[in-house]
Amino acid sequence: MPGVWTAIRFVHVLSAIAWVGVQLTLFMLFPVLRRQLEAEQFRTVARTAGMRLGIVAVITLPALLASGIALASHQVPGSERGWVTAKLVIWALVLAAFAGHALTASRGRRLWLSATMLVLSLAAVAIGTHLTEM
Repeated sequence: MPGVWTAIRFVHVLSAIAWVGVQLTLFMLFPVLRRQLEAEQFRTVARTAGMRLGIVAVITLPALLASGIALASHQVPGSERGWVTAKLVIWALVLAAFAGHALTASRGRRLWLSATMLVLSLAAVAIGTHLTEM
């Protein structure tokens, strides 16, 4: 069933692109918007963008987890299982950072958690790239 595994890989890669792409976009765009907009305008835009990131997360993170587990069970040799475990731990940390970001009112903490999510997400992509070399 090569078509099924191609579709699963496609969902995995597309979800990773969407999740990391939205994070990169917001991370690069917010400082510019903060300088260009009045404080209340920026808060409105940031709140709306954050809600959209939440929608992306609700779709992409479960898709990443399900497709990643499927791919790991199908394609990853036993000698590489440590990488799969590391990737699962990273995604648990991403979820924790995402929840912390949603629950905190501190701008500094939100910025730190956003940067943490982005770095962890990029680390997961790097591990995934390594795993595709198998």
